[in-house]
Order: sequence, then C-alpha cells, then structure tokens
Amino acid sequence: YVAKASSLIFDDVDNISSEDRSTLLIILGLLLTASFQVTLSPPGGVLQGENFSKSKGSYDANAPGKSVLGEVYFLRFFVPTYVVFMTAFFLTVALLKPFPVGLRTTLQILLAFLAICFNQS
Repeated sequence: YVAKASSLIFDDVDNISSEDRSTLLIILGLLLTASFQVTLSPPGGVLQGENFSKSKGSYDANAPGKSVLGEVYFLRFFVPTYVVFMTAFFLTVALLKPFPVGLRTTLQILLAFLAICFNQS
C-alpha cells in the first residue's frame, strides 16, 4: 500500500509548474511549522515546575514537561499531527528535486535536522 500511495503522490512531481511548486512549498512550509509548533505546545500545555523527588529513569505521569492531556487524548492528537508532519516533510523533499544540487542537499540536511527535532520533541 505504501508503494502504491507513494507512486500516486510522487509520479507527477516533475510535471509541476514553477509557480505551482512555489505555492506548494509555501503551503508545506506552513504545515511543517504548524505541526512542529503544536507538538511543542500541545492543547492544555505541559506541566510546569520542578520534580526532585523521583529518581532518574523512573516514569512519572505528573512530571514537569509532560502533556496535561491524558495519554489517550494525547495520542489522538499526536498521531495525526505526526502524519501531517511526515507527509509534508516528504512532499517538500520531493519538490526540491529540480533545485541545484548544492542548494537541494543543504535544504534536505536542514529538513532532516527539523525532522529529528520534531521526533525528539
């Protein structure tokens, strides 16, 4: 299914006009930015404060930095956000194909760092 979906999405990328490519890159940039931001600031925010009572490595659901949302609600929020980010990421990389090699490689490296930061957040 992934290969079929990939071929449907990426087969006509080379046939996109320069103006349409620019518009798509702007839209994808907005999707990347928005999905990254909502991951850093989930609905309800994150717990604040300091927690010195727990030892390292133990799990504390009420530890600072954890989402205020319950686990199920957080997953309902995070999974679609992750799908949007990754789809926008790969579409952006695909749209960079006609750019000069040096510029394209630089942008791909920067996007890879963004994806790593997104995953870590």
